[in-house]
Amino acid sequence: MRLMINLRHASLILLLLAVICCSAIGQQTSVEDSTVRVVVTVTDSSGRPLTGLTQQQFSVSDKKNPLDITYFDSEDKPVSIAFIFDLSASTTLASRKTAAQIAAQIIRGSNTADEYAIIGLRDTPEVLCELGCSQSEIAKAWQQVTASEEARKTPLYDACELALKKLQTSKNSKRTLIVFSDGLDSSSKLSFTKLRDALKESGVILYAIVQQKSTSLNGPSSMEGGGILEELGVVTGGKAYFPLDAKEISAVANAIALQLRQQYTIGFKPAEQTPDNKWHAIKIKLTMPKAEKSSTPNVRYREGYYSH
Repeated sequence: MRLMINLRHASLILLLLAVICCSAIGQQTSVEDSTVRVVVTVTDSSGRPLTGLTQQQFSVSDKKNPLDITYFDSEDKPVSIAFIFDLSASTTLASRKTAAQIAAQIIRGSNTADEYAIIGLRDTPEVLCELGCSQSEIAKAWQQVTASEEARKTPLYDACELALKKLQTSKNSKRTLIVFSDGLDSSSKLSFTKLRDALKESGVILYAIVQQKSTSLNGPSSMEGGGILEELGVVTGGKAYFPLDAKEISAVANAIALQLRQQYTIGFKPAEQTPDNKWHAIKIKLTMPKAEKSSTPNVRYREGYYSH
């Protein structure tokens, strides 16, 4: 009888310990989930990544209030990358072939553990290669990109939304969207404002290689499209490039590949203890040693976070 009572007591104790343990784990997970992580790209005046920086050189503030950095990583971690290719009539066959060459060059210079998705922008966005596709599937996608077929519509924002959905399923915490387009949208259901907000919340970094016909290089529509892509690059911590010749095109591909492998991830706790579901703009500053202050580094990162 005493043995049975002792066994019952032991079972109750084990159950209580299990509940306490699970509760503690749940709290820890919740605390970890509250950490905001931002990918930071630091380059010199020539666009080359600056490596070897330490956590102590960075500072983060929200409304001028300093935030404690609780996570810091500078390793070459795998990235999930979605490519979008504008295949509409506003681009030329030559520009599409160049875009495929740039993308292939970026892949060659990237981490071998990176994964890719490829989306073609025709009358409707079309997935040419699902996230994590094989090298042979990527090669088939390049053939579709360089085909002579042209589309009449340009749902660029819808294509970006599709890419974000694909990246949400990725196994990697670092996620990047690389867009080859002139930046003009003619038929998307999604508005520019909603796309910009979705990008800001996603943490995905957007790079854009602006494609333009030589006849429209200086036209107002060309400037408008390039400005749209430039804004999306800025708010996500990415960048829009406007290469003019083969040398610049190759340099852009090398720059993007290097930057994706030499970034810093900074984590901090939100300023508000209770989530307010509002956008919080942040400021990340970098302090360089006096001996290295001859030129000011370029520090890029997404402009803030939503406190959920």
